[in-house]
Amino acid sequence: MMVAWDSAILLWVNRFVQASPSLDKLIVLINGMSLLRGVVVVALLWYVSMDRRMRLVTEDLFWPRTMAGIVAAILLGRGLQNLLPARARPLHDASLDLTLPAGVAPDTLQGWSSFPSDHAMLFAALVTAIFLVHRGAGLLAAFWALVMVLLPRVYLALHYPSDLLAGAALGVAVMLAAQRVPAPRGLADRLMRLEDRHRGMAFSAAFLFSFLCATVFDDLRSILRLVPAAVAALQAS
Repeated sequence: MMVAWDSAILLWVNRFVQASPSLDKLIVLINGMSLLRGVVVVALLWYVSMDRRMRLVTEDLFWPRTMAGIVAAILLGRGLQNLLPARARPLHDASLDLTLPAGVAPDTLQGWSSFPSDHAMLFAALVTAIFLVHRGAGLLAAFWALVMVLLPRVYLALHYPSDLLAGAALGVAVMLAAQRVPAPRGLADRLMRLEDRHRGMAFSAAFLFSFLCATVFDDLRSILRLVPAAVAALQAS
């Protein structure tokens, strides 16, 4: 259900849409370019988390906790989108009568519920992890995520502001829980020994996970959407 300030903000922002086709195209470009969205935030995560020994696993389990928090945030977001009543994207809400930016197709994300925003959950979780280690870098990451990830999705009518606020709140809460939940005794020592034995594999896995975060897991989602069709094709052959 849309609240009054959702529509008020959307309608105010929509006044600027198509006032400058170049601006519309720039925001569409930013929204679709992982280098400008996720790579910077993920790079900040690596910057603040690497200690002088260049280890992934440390006594505080920062990296394992961060990875667990991000996975939990993604799964929670997807679960809520599937379980809660479907909420149409603003660009599909005829009552708003929004003007779409140049380059945005009317059927974009058709059939995908907008609440809560999984983009907001993911980036809020990343920003929280960064902030817990380095406040300055965390504030920079928060500013970058707001300007380059979240605000463009309101401008492009892909999300209501309340989608983003709810997603961000959930992302922060999940990451705080992941970083603070008591770990089993001796887990850090076992994981550090495992990293020592398989250092190349550990960093390769961290790189792959970082890539998925930077691309908002888009490629993985595309692959998963193909699985039912692939299974059906195999069964029919």
